[in-house]
Amino acid sequence: MTTRKFTCAIDAHSLPVRTKKKEKKMKKYSIYDTQTSRQALNLLEENLAEAVRPWFMSLNDEAVEAAINALSIPEQRCAAAQFLGLTLVPCA
Repeated sequence: MTTRKFTCAIDAHSLPVRTKKKEKKMKKYSIYDTQTSRQALNLLEENLAEAVRPWFMSLNDEAVEAAINALSIPEQRCAAAQFLGLTLVPCA
């Protein structure tokens, strides 16, 4: 069962009007490092970059930092994972 949240807005006549608030469902991923045995399981997509950042701490490279940050951008996520040598697996 889906629950719906409503916000209250005021129309031109100052009467409360209920409007639907669109909720964004966060996707979950598991991340596997193809070059080591590191893995992070069942992460929300907003946490991907922060989960792998410690894995690359010893590398002081702007391209690596940019790729880590790109994991947070859905359109760039796949290319960033490839660059970093990571496998992203969507979770159910």
